[in-house]
Amino acid sequence: LEAREAAIKAVKKMLPDHPQAERIADHLLNAGVPVTKNTVTRMVQAVELSTAIAELSDGADRFLIRKGLEPTMQNVYRAAHSSKANKKADVMQDDVWQSLRDDITKIIERAGFEADEDTLADAKWLLSNRLPVTEKNIQQKKVLNELRSRSTDQVLELTAATIADGMEVEDTDLSCATKSETADKVKMIHSLSG
Repeated sequence: LEAREAAIKAVKKMLPDHPQAERIADHLLNAGVPVTKNTVTRMVQAVELSTAIAELSDGADRFLIRKGLEPTMQNVYRAAHSSKANKKADVMQDDVWQSLRDDITKIIERAGFEADEDTLADAKWLLSNRLPVTEKNIQQKKVLNELRSRSTDQVLELTAATIADGMEVEDTDLSCATKSETADKVKMIHSLSG
C-alpha cells in the first residue's frame, strides 16, 4: 500500500493535472516496472497514441488488412491517419454475394468461427473492400472489430506489460488479452467445468 501511494504521488508530481495519473502508476506497479520519468512519459505516449483506436474507420481496417499489419499501437495510429484509408468500399450485389456465400461459409468455419450474421457481414465487408476472404483476413477483421471496445485502462495495462518486456510503446500489441481478460476467461471455464 505504501509503494502504491508513493508511486501515485510520484506520477502526480510529474503529471499534476493528468486524468490517468493514478491508473498509470497502478499499471506500472502491477507490471513490475519502476515509476521513473521515462516510464511515465512512455505511458502518457500510449494514452495519446491510443486515441487512434477510437478513430479506427473502415478505411483504417482496410489499410491494416491490405498491408498485412499487426494491430500494434504504431500500426493502428498509422492506419487511422493514413490518407489512403479514406477510399470508399464497393457495393456488393446480392446475387454475387449469394453465389459466393457457401464457399465463404467454409472459409469462415476453417478460420475457427461460426458462420453467423456478424462473421458473414465481415466477409462481405472484405469483398466490398476488394480484399480476399481468407482465414487470416477473417481473423484480422474480427480482431480489429474487438479493438474498438478497448478502454484506455486496457491499453495502459498492455503498454505497461510491453515496457516490462523491454519493448517500445509503439510495439504494444493491442490484440493481446489483458491479465484481467485472461482471469475472467479462466473463471468462466472453471464455472462451466465445476
